[in-house]
Amino acid sequence: MSPEKDKPTSASPDPTFDGDMERDILILVVGDAGAGKSYFINRLLSAIGSEKEASEGHKLAIEGGTRTIEPILIEEKDWLKRYIRITMGQQRFIVVDTPGLDVTNPTTTAQRFADWMKRSFPGPLDHAHVLVGGVVYLHDISQSRIRKMTHLNLLALRNSLGEHLPWSSVVLVTTKWKYADEKVNAKAAELREEHWNLLLKSGDPNEVANVRDFKAGTPKEEEAAALDIIQPILKRVEVWMERGAMETLQQVQGLFQGMHVKNQLFTQQLSGALEKAVGIHGQISAVGVRLQGSRRQCVGGRVETTGE
Repeated sequence: MSPEKDKPTSASPDPTFDGDMERDILILVVGDAGAGKSYFINRLLSAIGSEKEASEGHKLAIEGGTRTIEPILIEEKDWLKRYIRITMGQQRFIVVDTPGLDVTNPTTTAQRFADWMKRSFPGPLDHAHVLVGGVVYLHDISQSRIRKMTHLNLLALRNSLGEHLPWSSVVLVTTKWKYADEKVNAKAAELREEHWNLLLKSGDPNEVANVRDFKAGTPKEEEAAALDIIQPILKRVEVWMERGAMETLQQVQGLFQGMHVKNQLFTQQLSGALEKAVGIHGQISAVGVRLQGSRRQCVGGRVETTGE
């Protein structure tokens, strides 16, 4: 089979999203190639209680090559109750493993993701049933050089979503600490103060990104760290859930209010109809009396009343 026949068309839907869905919540995991995205996702899945693993998945043809975007559906439900007070209906969490960021063009990854989203979710991204909960950006702290395009990559990604994603729902994560040299702490400080500073300084708390370190440890320690990393995203999800609950409550209240108004209108109409019926009955009675009077006839000087 030729390579062209192997490539899915731009209209091909992602099979992960087959079937009915009430609410889908996406967590995007992005970063340079080799930053440890799949490893982080697998630790997160293990912490949640899922047996799934991030692996080579759905291929997207981009400029003659292939890039992998792999959505992983989290079917487990109980873990979410530990972090979110309100849940609405049947929601699904989907962790999206993305290709390595383009080191030369910050818009390439954003466009690739936007194309994938349009295929997977044909409706608008700000629809009540779909939420991009947040973004986890992974940076390999062991690398000797620090790229200066993180802000531009994340800004392009955020602009591609079609809705406002606050920086507070973005988590900047350093990885590969065990492979770093003795200058690792200095490099971590440099990241915060020089390369990530635009994302960390704002008068609005909603526009300040979060920073976490994902360090090697025991499986349980790494699972706990993975869960801690997504906490800012879960806060956004909880606000979204609360807003959805309030909207549903308002709709129910509006429905009952409408029923009450309709009942009041029906009562008024019924009362008016009864009053009208009583009036008509009185008019009919008066006419009957007059008819009876007209049936009296004078016969031979006598007044004779006809039989009824």
